[in-house]
Amino acid sequence: MTPSFESLVERLGGRIIETRGEVKTVRQAAKELGVREEQIIKTLVVITGEGPVLAILDGRSKLDLSKLGEGARLASPSEVVAHTGYKVGEVPPVGIPLKTYVDERVLRWERVYGGGGSVRRLVELDPRVIVEHQKAEVRRLRA
Repeated sequence: MTPSFESLVERLGGRIIETRGEVKTVRQAAKELGVREEQIIKTLVVITGEGPVLAILDGRSKLDLSKLGEGARLASPSEVVAHTGYKVGEVPPVGIPLKTYVDERVLRWERVYGGGGSVRRLVELDPRVIVEHQKAEVRRLRA
């Protein structure tokens, strides 16, 4: 994680949380933080006909790829790194210069928790700030 990412999170009113161990699943993240799984967000990289995009959903929802266009598919692990600079499970919801879509359910919470650039870090942010910063389109993405 670069100092510029840390600065960005701070500027956006968020915080970076160092975890006690590796956090690779929604369930692990929720348990580590003592929050509901719905407050954990997944930042997924999807390859569409128009190129790679980010899809952000709450931790309990499944992505309906058809909502991002015909032929949309999840990026492979190597594509995730190529397009974001982060590994699967580490991708933060802000600071990635890709078109971003946020499922409307994410906005139910005042604070959400997502990838912090490492399996040992999470980021806490206001979901409305994620939408604003990423210039994201809010729509139903879940199945």
